[in-house]
Amino acid sequence: MKRHVGEEEQRSCCALCQKVLMDPVSTSCGHWFCRQCITSYWVQSTPSGPSSCPQCETEHLQPELTSI
Repeated sequence: MKRHVGEEEQRSCCALCQKVLMDPVSTSCGHWFCRQCITSYWVQSTPSGPSSCPQCETEHLQPELTSI
């Protein structure tokens, strides 16, 4: 049986590591990640040039992270 995951539970998990958010941050497009996960993702995926959100692929020329 498939379990329904509520919005509150989705927001408490990092979209990259799928664990409870540690030092949670939000991108300018509104997606939530652990600060270390999204920073590492951006360093590995786009060492130079615009970074993109791993969930919606919105490009961020100067990625801004907002603490949650």
